[in-house]
Amino acid sequence: MKTNKMFIGLGAAAVLGAAIVPMASYAASDSKNVNVALRVGSTISLSLTGTEISPSIFNSSSSTDLTTVASVTTNSVTGYSLAASTSSADGALVDSGISKSISYVGSSFASEDEGWALSVGGTYKDITDGNKINGLASSSTSVDGDSTTIGYNFKTAGDTVSGEYSTTLTYTATTN
Repeated sequence: MKTNKMFIGLGAAAVLGAAIVPMASYAASDSKNVNVALRVGSTISLSLTGTEISPSIFNSSSSTDLTTVASVTTNSVTGYSLAASTSSADGALVDSGISKSISYVGSSFASEDEGWALSVGGTYKDITDGNKINGLASSSTSVDGDSTTIGYNFKTAGDTVSGEYSTTLTYTATTN
């Protein structure tokens, strides 16, 4: 019996000891990251003044007083580029009623007898990529109301057939 009392005493001490000695607690945890990003898209706006370019009856002379002013606003930190494209494949002014045209001559305007060209700051602009006139204006930073005056220059020769020659220009401002 002595042995039983001893086990009972040890058992009671173990239970009381567990109650007296604080048990260590371990909390489980898990962490995850959430990436928060706000993407502000580039915006661009283009406004034009002088959208009807139609000189009165034009006879064998040169005209450079017709203009369009393009104004660009963009929040793009890399800026913008301004270009134009013509509705005709090669930039020519076409009179479809008589199947005649007046060529777009670009940088050779001064030396040509007949033709037309756009100019910016006195520099005649060439057509590239078929019917596109690139490099009308640009910026490498954001801008607010960056204005460019685009001149329309025309020449006709004495033998230019009378008619109404036209094309449609589409101006496009694109963020860089």
